[in-house]
Amino acid sequence: MRRSGTLWLALALACTRSAADHEVLGDREYAAGAYRNALAEYQLGLRANPSADLHAKLASAAFHTGDHALAAAEYVALAAADRSRAGEAADGLERVAGAALAANDRTAVTAALTGLHAVAPQRPLGKYVRLVALDAADYRARWRRRATDAAPTRSCSCTGWPRCERGRAARRCSSSRP
Repeated sequence: MRRSGTLWLALALACTRSAADHEVLGDREYAAGAYRNALAEYQLGLRANPSADLHAKLASAAFHTGDHALAAAEYVALAAADRSRAGEAADGLERVAGAALAANDRTAVTAALTGLHAVAPQRPLGKYVRLVALDAADYRARWRRRATDAAPTRSCSCTGWPRCERGRAARRCSSSRP
């Protein structure tokens, strides 16, 4: 009976050390510049033993790999896990928002700005909101150009596409021909 108790104690101690080992392995990989490997190690460590430090390390590794959505989520989790590190999380979210804008990753920009507003509501978002608005206007203009380029051409005996002189849409005009 004593031997099985010792075995269980050794097994329990081995499992608690594995989270620390994942963190140490992740730190080594991060220092070597192998950010994807560090990301995987930090994720394993976070599953075993969630901590604010692991959230911060995971967010940084995700940022370096270009996974901006994961980085934003982890910076928000960092602020939730330790409110004293909300400033660090807000700085990280600003970096993520800027990088996601540069990479044209709209989902990550939205996640980063939403998280930044939740983590640090007093922080101004003006420059990012302006950039997002300009980007959205540019996106709409490009979409319209693509839509009109792809639209079938029609000829109308009046004036043509998209409305004829009679004020009807060309597709309803009796003189419209595809």
